[in-house]
Amino acid sequence: MKFLILTSAIIFLACDLNAQAAGNKRSLGTIHLPDQQIEVGHPDPNRLIVSVAGLYNAQPDAFVAIFNLKQAGETAEEVDVLMNERLQAVISGVKSLESFESSHVDMISFTPLYDRSIEKKLFSKRTYNEIPVGFEVQKNLHIHYRNAEDLDRIVSICARNEVYDLVRVDYYLKDMEAVKRELIEKGALMVDTRIKDKEAMLGKSLADIDRRTLDGFQVFYPIERYGSHTSQQATKLYYQSNSFAPDTKNPTNLYYDPVVGKEFDFTFNPIIVEPVVQVLYEIKVVFDLTEKVEQKPAEKAEKEFFWLTPNGTVTKLNS
Repeated sequence: MKFLILTSAIIFLACDLNAQAAGNKRSLGTIHLPDQQIEVGHPDPNRLIVSVAGLYNAQPDAFVAIFNLKQAGETAEEVDVLMNERLQAVISGVKSLESFESSHVDMISFTPLYDRSIEKKLFSKRTYNEIPVGFEVQKNLHIHYRNAEDLDRIVSICARNEVYDLVRVDYYLKDMEAVKRELIEKGALMVDTRIKDKEAMLGKSLADIDRRTLDGFQVFYPIERYGSHTSQQATKLYYQSNSFAPDTKNPTNLYYDPVVGKEFDFTFNPIIVEPVVQVLYEIKVVFDLTEKVEQKPAEKAEKEFFWLTPNGTVTKLNS
């Protein structure tokens, strides 16, 4: 009996470890295992397609973080002063970072604020327009930097100045053309190898067969590749009322979900540790196998010559 209990415990532990290795998203039942059979379509007797797909995981060279700032005040002058103080403090702080490149302030809105109480509303005697009780200005701060790790420092600098809204982070490659060139060169080499393999399978050369070549790119930036899942852990900060039980309100988390390399014939930098710019490339060579009927040249008709005599007799001449 002790042996049976121990065996059951080992099986249970193994199952639990397997679930944790797969991640919490798998346990939510949102992952569907694909069919493990390879589907090969019926060949087209009139054409042969040779295709190669590649993936390049490129490390970004530069980043732009965008933060949103809102400032309210009783007068337009007060709003302007308070907003500029916060902006200058943030810009001064990020300029001390070694990878800092530049910054830009984008004006978004400047709006009046009105009293909600009808009895307290005031109106201008000259224009009859309602007089605002305050103003709100909204601006975006764009910060250009080179080192991805500096984002933590930038966020800390912003937080010290009551800037909490990180809108987005954009990733950039300085030489996208060089990345595409590597994909083209690698794809061309693999296509040549695939064509030779097809020739060996068919037992004939494809050198004289009419062909068409098509290729194209697709680029994915990290901001396009984030998914979400419901967290399995909840904290007290999420519950301000006793009306919610701990297991009825779990926060939604984001995670980086890159394009995986399993569907590609080759991949540059296959191991992804941090978000990257992903450049996809595919090249197709289509051979036209339609047999062309050779048109035989028309046989030339032999010419015949005749002689019309003065007395009206027609005599055939020897050619």
